[in-house]
Amino acid sequence: MIKKNLIVALISLLSISLHAQESKPEKKARTSRVNIGLGMNIPMKPNSVNYGLGFSVSQRYEYLLWEHFSIVQGLSYNTISGKDVKEYYGNEYIQTQYETFSTLPIQIGMGYYFGEGQKTFFILLKGGWAAYWGVHPAYPAIIVNGNVVEEAKAREEFNGVYGFFTPTIGWQLNHFQISATYQGHIEEDASLNVLNLSLAYRIY
Repeated sequence: MIKKNLIVALISLLSISLHAQESKPEKKARTSRVNIGLGMNIPMKPNSVNYGLGFSVSQRYEYLLWEHFSIVQGLSYNTISGKDVKEYYGNEYIQTQYETFSTLPIQIGMGYYFGEGQKTFFILLKGGWAAYWGVHPAYPAIIVNGNVVEEAKAREEFNGVYGFFTPTIGWQLNHFQISATYQGHIEEDASLNVLNLSLAYRIY
């Protein structure tokens, strides 16, 4: 009789347990994420002549539309450090000091993830507007036979805003993303032509 009661009790417990598991709501897939990243800016020509390595701090928000596609919003701060270079000015080479060049871009675009899991390649296509600022180097006066041929140029600050489009390729590994982004833009005052290598961590 005791064995029979134990068997009935065990069957009852098993039935209740199975029913609880079946009725337990499934965990919803995450549809949005926020990444914070640190990166290195590598200047490319023509920037590499006058500028050296820099760094970046970035924030990126993504909303997943489907399993592979996402809408992307990004904000970052970028710098490239100035070099001390020799330039031909007037009729001679002079030592010229370039200073840090900085940009603050805000961007929006689309993302595509090749896989459906946490380990997959991805591409991002983004565009937007960026504020930039820096300092033009100073140049001495050009004097020929005691006559001033060209007046000296003092250090001059500059700033502005420009539009841009930039592609990103990368690899996602669980909470981390490793990516490479090309940023290119050239105009009268601003020259931005860099390859950004970044490591981002998903905080949400």
